[in-house]
Amino acid sequence: MTRISNAKKIPTPDRNNSLCRDCDACCKYVSVEIDKPATKAEIEDIKFYLYHEDVSVYIDHDNDWYILFKSRCNKLDSNGLCTIYEDRPPICKNFERDSCHEEDWNTSHKVLFRDVNDLMRYLRRRRPAFYKRYYSSLSKQQSGQGV
Repeated sequence: MTRISNAKKIPTPDRNNSLCRDCDACCKYVSVEIDKPATKAEIEDIKFYLYHEDVSVYIDHDNDWYILFKSRCNKLDSNGLCTIYEDRPPICKNFERDSCHEEDWNTSHKVLFRDVNDLMRYLRRRRPAFYKRYYSSLSKQQSGQGV
């Protein structure tokens, strides 16, 4: 599987920031940095992720790759408030406002892969040599020649 590096800081409402007040958007997903795929096996890992519901992969504006799990924190109450605010994890406490995607989710990433078709279109257009090698190795594997 693709190595998963340290998790990106997950946002949480900041009492001193009016933009975050009464906002729970950051508590509805987890985004974790992954390695940029460089091998067929790593592409297969990303395809595996994308076959799951509420999972996406994206490339941010720094060209870093992330897996995104759309999953609501179970510590939110029915009003979207954190029930463990005083004892919330450090990753929540240390959130930096510029990591928030609520205002501009459509522009907070360069490329968003919602499914395997999105990924394959990207590889075909943006990494054609890699795409060709990937499909060439699949063809050999299917014909029994190995990889």
